[in-house]
Amino acid sequence: PAPGGAAEPPAAGKRAGAVLGPAEHAPAPRAALRPLVLNMGETRRGPRHARARSIARRPVYAGGRLNAEEAGVDTARGAAAGLIAGVLDHRRILGEARLGHLSPPERAEAMSLADLTLRRLGEIDAVLARFVDRVPGPPAIHLLRLMAAEILHAGRPAHAAGDGAVKLARSEKATLRMAGLINAVGRKLAGAPEPKRPPAINTPDWLAQALAADWGREEANRIMRAHRAPPPSHDLSLKNPADAEPLAAETGGTLLPSGTLRLDGRPQISALPGFEAGAWWVQDAAAALPALLLEGEPGALEGMRVLDVCAAHGGI
Repeated sequence: PAPGGAAEPPAAGKRAGAVLGPAEHAPAPRAALRPLVLNMGETRRGPRHARARSIARRPVYAGGRLNAEEAGVDTARGAAAGLIAGVLDHRRILGEARLGHLSPPERAEAMSLADLTLRRLGEIDAVLARFVDRVPGPPAIHLLRLMAAEILHAGRPAHAAGDGAVKLARSEKATLRMAGLINAVGRKLAGAPEPKRPPAINTPDWLAQALAADWGREEANRIMRAHRAPPPSHDLSLKNPADAEPLAAETGGTLLPSGTLRLDGRPQISALPGFEAGAWWVQDAAAALPALLLEGEPGALEGMRVLDVCAAHGGI
């Protein structure tokens, strides 16, 4: 699921060894959207933790709208801020965003920035709480979060990320007065030492508790650390297996034993060879295994109706 959770967790009965019941696994929707840093005030009280709590509890995009395209500024950045607001405030699913007005590279950039910001939201809010005494209202808070994600986690130069965020702020009346604050925070973020954060800081409370109850704290921490990292690559399933080796040579990808082609990095999908011809589709290697295993048994699916209970929209 997208970090920040666009949907409520399903209720479920206790598993063996679990200590949490269904009601505890599914609290009120707003609570599920807050990163764990918001609960730190229960044991470590202080102004910084109070500011961190107030950041995520504010309503998002309360009447504000980023009009980046019309203002002639970075449309990918503006779209990313809108995506973040959609997930956190309007409870939309990140993968269902409509970005048809953007070019394919801009769409990829917007999705990547929004995904990164949401995955590291708890860490970002904790860092911002160190530098912001009075948390700005929306949509300025999203520009701060986005800028922090670029500087701290995307390796962008602080001057570039800060300049982009300031231009976005100046493009809208709702954020015009926040441009100075955004610029000042961007300068502070450059080279700022970042203390070590617990793995659960980016994970909604209900999910962190459920993982710890079902798997134990040590394994839950490993799972939550893995959730922080974006998918490392694109996996392609080919219509014709005979095309796998030529395509691997052309793209520099790695052909897995299952026949999936794994690409290094996350290249622009629409620019890859075979895209226009529909020679492949994006599909995680693990998701392709069930069909491959069933196909390996002669006649396994003949005359059968197959229900894929994990079916959903595919890769973004």
